[in-house]
Amino acid sequence: MSMKLLRRRVALGLLTPAVLAALSAPQAIAEYRTIVGHWAAGSRDCSRVSGGLHIRPMSIEGDGAHCHFSNVRRTGDTVVWNGRCDAFGEEFPATVTARSAGGRLTVDFNGTDRRGPFERCGR
Repeated sequence: MSMKLLRRRVALGLLTPAVLAALSAPQAIAEYRTIVGHWAAGSRDCSRVSGGLHIRPMSIEGDGAHCHFSNVRRTGDTVVWNGRCDAFGEEFPATVTARSAGGRLTVDFNGTDRRGPFERCGR
């Protein structure tokens, strides 16, 4: 809901100024930065063609593996995809969870294979 619409609701008596203030707080309207892009183990590794992860909205590619997803959900700084991965010719169902914190990204494949931390390339 836009701030203009919220202010109008206060003017009409549908919202109190206190509720408007709470809804306007930075943490209430914070938008999380996308994790789509190229990530590498370190900024020096960003110039290499191989290595790291290439994240797209519905796929991830890395050394020897790629995943395509049928659904995605995001809660705060955590993104969870469900779909299928292929690693070195072996295909399998996958749940992939990516978490960003402090400019770094960790990725878990099926809850057992954690990768990272990665740093974003091309800031």
